[in-house]
Amino acid sequence: MGDGVNELAFVAAWCLGVAEVTLEDRSRVDCLQDSVAWEVDKGANWKEAVGQALHYGRMTQRRPGILLTEPHDIHIHLLRQLVKHYGLDVKITAAHRQPDGTYDYEEVVP
Repeated sequence: MGDGVNELAFVAAWCLGVAEVTLEDRSRVDCLQDSVAWEVDKGANWKEAVGQALHYGRMTQRRPGILLTEPHDIHIHLLRQLVKHYGLDVKITAAHRQPDGTYDYEEVVP
């Protein structure tokens, strides 16, 4: 996360479930909600986020979710193309940092 933003603190503040859940294979879901297992990562890491989210979804029997922080338009575009091309059922949200340091959240439709 950019500008000194701590990912753990960000997830703890954003997650409306259980943050940092360790799974039986020792992988760690950033945010586990009743129906979504979320991977939270910087926009530039969207490719890695896909694999992690799919793994977490399979391991928890929940829909995989990706929350990209401060993504550029190209990150969203490429992620949408990939999800659509492979017919993946992935929930995608973008977190855009505002000048006052808060975030606006946008659900991305593939």
